[in-house]
Amino acid sequence: MKLFKKKISRQDHCAQWCSTKGNSRRLQLRCLQLALLVERFLPAGRDGVTALCVGCRDNIELDAIEHACGIKTKGLDLEQTDPRIEVGDMHKMQFEDGSFEVVYSAYNLHHAKDLQVVIDEFLRVVKPGGLVVIETPVQFTDYDKTTTVNSKGWVKIDAKSTKNLLALMGERISEVLVRDDFVSRDNPELIARLIVRRK
Repeated sequence: MKLFKKKISRQDHCAQWCSTKGNSRRLQLRCLQLALLVERFLPAGRDGVTALCVGCRDNIELDAIEHACGIKTKGLDLEQTDPRIEVGDMHKMQFEDGSFEVVYSAYNLHHAKDLQVVIDEFLRVVKPGGLVVIETPVQFTDYDKTTTVNSKGWVKIDAKSTKNLLALMGERISEVLVRDDFVSRDNPELIARLIVRRK
């Protein structure tokens, strides 16, 4: 007698992954939501496709991208909590030009010291035709200037909107795939979400 494994969709597989991990479910769901959106714009043949996850903190974003997109990941953060993460600074990445098919930055761009420098680095390390994926809080409610320190002592830079992020990218992108400024259910701040294809 042959036993057949039921083929499940990538979304169902991701939901199973999310429900079986002990990490923060809300963070997992947020990461999966963005990763599943990115998955739509990836080529069918994904062998050798690698995403750089900038400011990933730990394994949650890396795992979400791998599960949702079926691609390999490498992380970059100020500290290493997973073997896939390299220690480094988003303002001066140690990677060669055109090293990645996807550069993914979720909820960390507002911690940049210089947005233009970071955007330039994203566009430098992504391959021509590759994707740059950004999701970041903008128009902060607990800040009164573009660059300031909040009550916890954290410095935040406000990109203000997807329009401003696109202006920083200039003529180096060929296509805007997703452009959305929205209010999240679990976050009172406005979120800028942008997925672009590099020329």
